Amino acid sequence: MSIDEYVVAIDTDLRRPRLHQYFGYPTTRGLHDYLIGGVRLEELILESGIYKLSLLPAGKIARNATELLSSKMMATFLGEVKEKLKDWFMIIDSPPCQVMAETKTLAQRVDGIVFVVMANKTPRKEIEKAIDNIGREKILGVVFNGYEQVRKSYSRYYDHYYKGK
Repeated sequence: MSIDEYVVAIDTDLRRPRLHQYFGYPTTRGLHDYLIGGVRLEELILESGIYKLSLLPAGKIARNATELLSSKMMATFLGEVKEKLKDWFMIIDSPPCQVMAETKTLAQRVDGIVFVVMANKTPRKEIEKAIDNIGREKILGVVFNGYEQVRKSYSRYYDHYYKGK
């Protein structure tokens, strides 16, 4: 939330779009509409309700998601976002890379990747395979999501420690 940085979150999961739901929007126009033509970028960006964060939903479910996301129109879209939102960070929420082919195509068109892994759900070998498939040089970091640590109580230690003084 610094003074100069704005963020646009782009949902590129054209098979199971969900980002719009997290922000309380019903199914709406989005990336799909841009890629098939006729809708301008400015018409698709929504307010998220969070200061300096905007949203570009995926739009309708697409049967040809791989073709759309690897199309020349997708390259045009990314170029237009970079051009029109020069000082903004672009976060692209993609489908799971172990499942969908288009994620590798998207990975080739971005500057860096933050890999999100759900704890106790994805086997380590699958994570390593996905990272190798995308290209390790693109990985900026890993977010380990959904991990719950059992916290031990240290109160007995501290009680004993402070009683001795």
